[in-house]
Amino acid sequence: MQDINLPEGAELSIEPPSGATGEIFRYIIKSDLPIREIAAIQEWVIERELLSVPGVATIASFGGEEKMFEVKVNPAELANYELSPLQVFEAVASSNINVGGDIIQKGSQAYVVRGIGLLESIEDIENILIEVKGDAPIRVKQVATVSVSSKPRLGQVGLNDADDVVQGIIIMLRGQNPGEVIENLKLKIDELNERILPEDVRIEPFMDRTKLVDATVNTVLKNMLEGVFLVSLIVFIFLFNWHSTLIVATVIPLSFLFAIIMSVKVPVA
Repeated sequence: MQDINLPEGAELSIEPPSGATGEIFRYIIKSDLPIREIAAIQEWVIERELLSVPGVATIASFGGEEKMFEVKVNPAELANYELSPLQVFEAVASSNINVGGDIIQKGSQAYVVRGIGLLESIEDIENILIEVKGDAPIRVKQVATVSVSSKPRLGQVGLNDADDVVQGIIIMLRGQNPGEVIENLKLKIDELNERILPEDVRIEPFMDRTKLVDATVNTVLKNMLEGVFLVSLIVFIFLFNWHSTLIVATVIPLSFLFAIIMSVKVPVA
């Protein structure tokens, strides 16, 4: 889009998919697993499932530790094998990438050949081949120590009596109906709790905008009805005319409706 030739005075910009009032739902993940594992489940399972719900723009995650595998090279062993830390890094990186291959045709069907590099355990990393010197393969475990670690934490999330939890904040797309989006989210969360997540992992919502929307609507409706009643009563007492009272009472909800329409249609600078 940056290469598009626009008329003079025209500018190109991309707005965010959500607005300032897009936050509609919050939840925490309850489990006896280590906080590092809970954060991994949030990132790799729960976020992806919830993003598939129509109307969800993004999910902001807070808390927990980001799991990582740490490779600590031994300088003495590197010198013995005449290797450099860069060679170890490149060997590990190249072992964890996806590589596309050719296509094998069999009859009227074609099969795509693809190499998937997915390191899942410490043993997988330790057995990565760095180089072959003569007939002897040199693997990562011969020059480095591999362990499970986590990135330095920049903060911590607590809720009530729990002082270390993983929290998710769901942001809604612009122009969506929060009631429908929240209802679909609840259905997806029930599916995650019952069918997808492990038995000892549960999603526990603690805030959604449905209560706020319902409370706001009830408050506005209550105030409007009380206003119509009081104004109609005063007008009727002074004028003692049902026609005038009805006209004044009708203007109040119509004025409120007009204000809502204008606030939606007219953009605020």
